[in-house]
Amino acid sequence: PAAGESGAGAKHPLEPAPAEAAPGASTGRKKRRGEARPFDMSRYGQRWVALRVAYIGTRYHGMQYAEGVETVEGVLFEALTKTRLIADRDSCGFSRGGRTDRGVSALGQVVALRVRSSVVPPPAAEPPPAASAAAAGGESGAGEGGGAGGGGGG
Repeated sequence: PAAGESGAGAKHPLEPAPAEAAPGASTGRKKRRGEARPFDMSRYGQRWVALRVAYIGTRYHGMQYAEGVETVEGVLFEALTKTRLIADRDSCGFSRGGRTDRGVSALGQVVALRVRSSVVPPPAAEPPPAASAAAAGGESGAGEGGGAGGGGGG
C-alpha cells in the first residue's frame, strides 16, 4: 500500500477487538430461580415500630388497603412481606394514624406494627429491693423516713 493508506484487513493497534460471547457463556451473575424457601417467623423476636411515611399519591387509590387496586398500604405490606419483616398483614398488629383519598399526597403519615427483629428483648423488670421489702413487710410509708432501708416505723 501507498503511504497514508492501510490494507483492507488492517486494524489500528489500539482499537479494541470486537467482543464475542462464547456459546452458553453467562454475561452476569446467575440468579437462583425456583421455589421460595419456607421461612419460620417463630424463630425470631418481634418489636413494635412506628414508621413515618411520605408519598406522592397520584398513582395510588388512597392510603387504606383495598382489594384489587393499588394503595399505599398495599405497597407497604407487599414490601414488608417480601423482605420477611412480617408474615402477613393480619398478624402484625398494624394500625395507621390517618388516611388519604385517591390521588392525595402525604408527608408524615404514621403507621405502627410489629416487625421481625434480631434485638433480644430485655428481661422482665424486677422491682427494686427496697420496694419489694416494703411490700412484703406491709409498710405503707413509701417516701417516708428517707432512703434505702429507711425507717417508716412509728
